[in-house]
Amino acid sequence: MRSRSNSQFVVLPGGRDPTQAKMSPAALLLILLFATARSQSAKNPCVNPRGQEGTCINIKQCAELIEMLRNQRNEPGVADFLRASACGFDGRDPKVCCATGPPPKTNITPRVKIPDESECGFTGKTVNEIKVIGGFPAPLGAWPWIVALGYRSKTSPEPRFLCGGALITSGTC
Repeated sequence: MRSRSNSQFVVLPGGRDPTQAKMSPAALLLILLFATARSQSAKNPCVNPRGQEGTCINIKQCAELIEMLRNQRNEPGVADFLRASACGFDGRDPKVCCATGPPPKTNITPRVKIPDESECGFTGKTVNEIKVIGGFPAPLGAWPWIVALGYRSKTSPEPRFLCGGALITSGTC
């Protein structure tokens, strides 16, 4: 070894300086191909809103999110999920963090049907006892945000008070 200005040099066999060494075109091509393949396999890793590992790709290449757009776009939370999945643009197309594994199983809650008129307002049980213990009658208007809901039937003009309600506004907070 010889030293020049505190740097160390290695002399190659045949007296060649390593800074003058040349790489064969075939070896250079192999290194470039390997580096390109590596970068393609590790395309922009990301984590989607569910915490799954994914790849940032054009939305047109992400089957899961395309399916969400087509079939679930009006479901609660889908628009927020799609917005949170955005990770850039590919020209005019958005890029999204597309999960690399299968999507997680989700429980789909069926939509609640509005009850028939004949069932609306009924608990299915008859309540005849007073539920307030130790209370006292309140004068009309004492609690203006509380109401008793009365129901009239076709057979009786007098209302039956079956439940109550409360008005909550910023003024009551």
